[in-house]
Amino acid sequence: MPNIKSYYKNNSLPNKTIQTEQHFITEAYFAGFWRRAFAQIIDGIILLFVSSVIVILLPENIVQIEFEGAKNATEAISALLAIIFTPLFESSKLQATPGKTALGIKITDTQGNRISFLRALARFIVETLFSTILLFGYLLMLFTPKKQTFHDIICHTYALREIHRIETDTIIKKY
Repeated sequence: MPNIKSYYKNNSLPNKTIQTEQHFITEAYFAGFWRRAFAQIIDGIILLFVSSVIVILLPENIVQIEFEGAKNATEAISALLAIIFTPLFESSKLQATPGKTALGIKITDTQGNRISFLRALARFIVETLFSTILLFGYLLMLFTPKKQTFHDIICHTYALREIHRIETDTIIKKY
């Protein structure tokens, strides 16, 4: 097959131009239950480690203070870190927490774009209220075609794995 550019150069057609533009085809698969569960475990270990280090570095009189709803400072610090940690990472360029990144998961909106911090925060709050406490939210993914949990459905997000961008050359005719 002749080269498109040389063909039209040698056989020019009046009033027609050909442009070659580079395009991408994106393929993505939805992250399954076990992959997401292991990512949660990794993130939990990281949060526990970081909050433990913070508690060790704090003065002893602060550590012994009881916080409302938390048994001790470690629980309060872990909760505060989780509220900041998860939305911050999921709305960043990584689009994932360290646990999700390790397992190749990215959080996107329904168009495949990065989500905002506010959407990531809302997703975290809904996840904490419905999925973590009742487990209902996580089990829902077993019955949805796009493997969405309750917090994914409410916040219009997907947890994707193996995102491939394939370059293609497309010829666009202009008349």
